Amino acid sequence: MTRRGRADASPPAFRGHKELRAALSSALARETLPATVLIHGMPGCGKQSLALWLARIRLCT
Repeated sequence: MTRRGRADASPPAFRGHKELRAALSSALARETLPATVLIHGMPGCGKQSLALWLARIRLCT
């Protein structure tokens, strides 16, 4: 069972930013993800979606 009582929870679906997601997932698995991550970019590029995805996999799994 994982944290918060959710068994076998997989990261939520999020399309795009494949390389960045892989790097963040890898850092999380190695427990080297920094406490703070700065996400920047043009409006509409998916910053908020990426931040929510990262928060979910960090806090809910």
